[in-house]
Amino acid sequence: MFASRLARCTANVFVVMLVSAAVPTQGEQRTPYTESELEVAIPMGLPGVRTWGDAPLSVLRGQLQRLGPLSSGHAISILALSGRGEHGAFGAGLLDGWSESGRRPTFDIVTGVSTGALMSPFAFLGTAYDDRLKAVYTQMSFHSVLSGNPILGLFGERFV
Repeated sequence: MFASRLARCTANVFVVMLVSAAVPTQGEQRTPYTESELEVAIPMGLPGVRTWGDAPLSVLRGQLQRLGPLSSGHAISILALSGRGEHGAFGAGLLDGWSESGRRPTFDIVTGVSTGALMSPFAFLGTAYDDRLKAVYTQMSFHSVLSGNPILGLFGERFV
Protein backbone atom coordinates (compact mmCIF):
# COMPACT_ATOMS: atom_id res chain seq x y z
CA MET A 1 0.00 0.00 0.00
CA PHE A 2 2.73 2.47 1.01
CA ALA A 3 4.88 1.46 -1.98
CA SER A 4 1.95 2.04 -4.30
CA ARG A 5 1.33 5.55 -2.92
CA LEU A 6 5.05 6.33 -3.05
CA ALA A 7 5.21 5.21 -6.69
CA ARG A 8 2.17 7.33 -7.53
CA CYS A 9 3.62 10.37 -5.76
CA THR A 10 6.94 9.92 -7.57
CA ALA A 11 5.14 9.68 -10.91
CA ASN A 12 3.17 12.84 -10.10
CA VAL A 13 6.34 14.78 -9.26
CA PHE A 14 7.92 13.57 -12.51
CA VAL A 15 4.88 14.69 -14.57
CA VAL A 16 4.86 18.12 -12.88
CA MET A 17 8.57 18.50 -13.65
CA LEU A 18 7.99 17.59 -17.31
CA VAL A 19 5.11 20.02 -17.66
CA SER A 20 7.00 22.87 -15.99
CA ALA A 21 10.01 22.24 -18.25
CA ALA A 22 7.79 22.82 -21.28
CA VAL A 23 6.65 26.25 -20.05
CA PRO A 24 8.65 29.07 -21.66
CA THR A 25 10.98 30.91 -19.34
CA GLN A 26 11.02 34.67 -18.95
CA GLY A 27 13.78 35.10 -21.54
CA GLU A 28 12.00 33.12 -24.26
CA GLN A 29 9.64 34.93 -26.59
CA ARG A 30 6.54 33.55 -28.26
CA THR A 31 6.11 34.21 -31.95
CA PRO A 32 3.26 36.72 -32.18
CA TYR A 33 0.23 35.89 -34.32
CA THR A 34 -1.00 39.09 -35.86
CA GLU A 35 -4.42 40.20 -37.05
CA SER A 36 -3.13 40.41 -40.62
CA GLU A 37 -2.00 36.75 -40.43
CA LEU A 38 -5.47 35.82 -39.17
CA GLU A 39 -7.06 37.53 -42.18
CA VAL A 40 -5.10 35.38 -44.67
CA ALA A 41 -5.17 32.10 -42.72
CA ILE A 42 -7.06 29.23 -44.33
CA PRO A 43 -7.61 26.67 -41.56
CA MET A 44 -7.95 23.10 -42.85
CA GLY A 45 -8.12 24.47 -46.40
CA LEU A 46 -11.52 26.10 -45.78
CA PRO A 47 -11.41 29.77 -46.76
CA GLY A 48 -13.67 32.19 -44.91
CA VAL A 49 -14.57 30.02 -41.93
CA ARG A 50 -13.32 32.53 -39.37
CA THR A 51 -14.64 35.96 -38.67
CA TRP A 52 -14.72 38.50 -35.89
CA GLY A 53 -17.71 38.38 -33.56
CA ASP A 54 -18.62 41.97 -34.39
CA ALA A 55 -18.44 41.50 -38.19
CA PRO A 56 -21.45 42.87 -40.09
CA LEU A 57 -24.13 40.43 -41.19
CA SER A 58 -23.11 40.95 -44.84
CA VAL A 59 -19.75 39.29 -44.10
CA LEU A 60 -21.42 36.36 -42.36
CA ARG A 61 -23.85 35.81 -45.25
CA GLY A 62 -20.96 35.51 -47.68
CA GLN A 63 -19.20 33.00 -45.46
CA LEU A 64 -22.34 30.91 -44.97
CA GLN A 65 -22.91 30.70 -48.72
CA ARG A 66 -19.44 29.17 -49.21
CA LEU A 67 -20.00 26.35 -46.73
CA GLY A 68 -20.92 22.98 -48.26
CA PRO A 69 -24.27 22.00 -46.71
CA LEU A 70 -25.47 25.59 -46.84
CA SER A 71 -24.81 25.99 -50.56
CA SER A 72 -26.50 22.75 -51.63
CA GLY A 73 -29.88 24.40 -52.11
CA HIS A 74 -31.78 22.11 -49.72
CA ALA A 75 -32.99 22.96 -46.24
CA ILE A 76 -30.42 22.18 -43.60
CA SER A 77 -30.85 20.88 -40.11
CA ILE A 78 -28.72 22.46 -37.35
CA LEU A 79 -28.60 21.38 -33.71
CA ALA A 80 -26.96 23.53 -31.02
CA LEU A 81 -26.46 21.82 -27.64
CA SER A 82 -26.04 23.79 -24.43
CA GLY A 83 -23.75 23.09 -21.52
CA ARG A 84 -24.33 23.05 -17.74
CA GLY A 85 -21.93 20.27 -16.69
CA GLU A 86 -23.60 17.33 -15.03
CA HIS A 87 -26.97 18.58 -16.27
CA GLY A 88 -25.87 17.52 -19.75
CA ALA A 89 -27.55 14.21 -18.97
CA PHE A 90 -30.85 15.97 -19.71
CA GLY A 91 -29.61 16.75 -23.23
CA ALA A 92 -28.46 13.16 -23.70
CA GLY A 93 -31.86 11.95 -22.48
CA LEU A 94 -33.63 14.31 -24.84
CA LEU A 95 -31.66 12.97 -27.81
CA ASP A 96 -32.38 9.39 -26.75
CA GLY A 97 -36.09 10.08 -26.32
CA TRP A 98 -36.19 11.90 -29.65
CA SER A 99 -34.71 8.79 -31.27
CA GLU A 100 -37.24 6.52 -29.53
CA SER A 101 -40.05 8.68 -30.88
CA GLY A 102 -38.82 7.96 -34.40
CA ARG A 103 -38.86 11.67 -35.27
CA ARG A 104 -35.22 12.63 -34.70
CA PRO A 105 -33.79 14.14 -37.89
CA THR A 106 -30.34 13.64 -39.32
CA PHE A 107 -28.41 16.84 -38.66
CA ASP A 108 -26.22 18.57 -41.22
CA ILE A 109 -24.47 20.63 -38.55
CA VAL A 110 -24.19 19.94 -34.81
CA THR A 111 -22.43 22.25 -32.41
CA GLY A 112 -22.32 22.73 -28.68
CA VAL A 113 -20.65 24.35 -25.74
CA SER A 114 -19.13 22.60 -22.72
CA THR A 115 -20.89 19.28 -22.18
CA GLY A 116 -22.94 20.05 -25.30
CA ALA A 117 -19.69 19.98 -27.28
CA LEU A 118 -18.99 16.54 -25.83
CA MET A 119 -22.45 15.34 -26.88
CA SER A 120 -22.36 16.86 -30.36
CA PRO A 121 -20.35 14.12 -32.14
CA PHE A 122 -22.84 11.51 -30.90
CA ALA A 123 -25.77 13.65 -32.05
CA PHE A 124 -24.14 14.20 -35.43
CA LEU A 125 -23.40 10.50 -35.94
CA GLY A 126 -27.05 9.66 -35.34
CA THR A 127 -29.25 7.27 -33.46
CA ALA A 128 -26.83 4.36 -33.79
CA TYR A 129 -24.67 6.09 -31.16
CA ASP A 130 -27.43 6.74 -28.60
CA ASP A 131 -26.34 3.81 -26.41
CA ARG A 132 -22.79 5.14 -26.23
CA LEU A 133 -24.03 8.63 -25.41
CA LYS A 134 -26.32 7.26 -22.71
CA ALA A 135 -23.42 5.27 -21.20
CA VAL A 136 -21.25 8.40 -20.96
CA TYR A 137 -23.87 10.13 -18.81
CA THR A 138 -25.19 7.19 -16.80
CA GLN A 139 -22.35 4.70 -16.33
CA MET A 140 -19.28 6.90 -15.87
CA SER A 141 -18.23 7.38 -12.26
CA PHE A 142 -15.99 9.94 -10.61
CA HIS A 143 -13.51 7.14 -9.96
CA SER A 144 -13.40 6.09 -13.62
CA VAL A 145 -12.65 9.65 -14.66
CA LEU A 146 -9.78 9.97 -12.19
CA SER A 147 -8.31 6.48 -12.44
CA GLY A 148 -5.07 6.34 -14.33
CA ASN A 149 -4.44 10.08 -14.10
CA PRO A 150 -1.03 10.62 -12.45
CA ILE A 151 -1.74 14.18 -11.32
CA LEU A 152 -5.21 13.65 -9.86
CA GLY A 153 -4.06 10.28 -8.54
CA LEU A 154 -2.38 12.23 -5.73
CA PHE A 155 -5.75 12.43 -4.00
CA GLY A 156 -6.06 8.64 -3.82
CA GLU A 157 -9.38 6.98 -3.10
CA ARG A 158 -10.74 9.43 -0.57
CA PHE A 159 -12.68 11.46 -3.16
CA VAL A 160 -14.35 8.44 -4.77
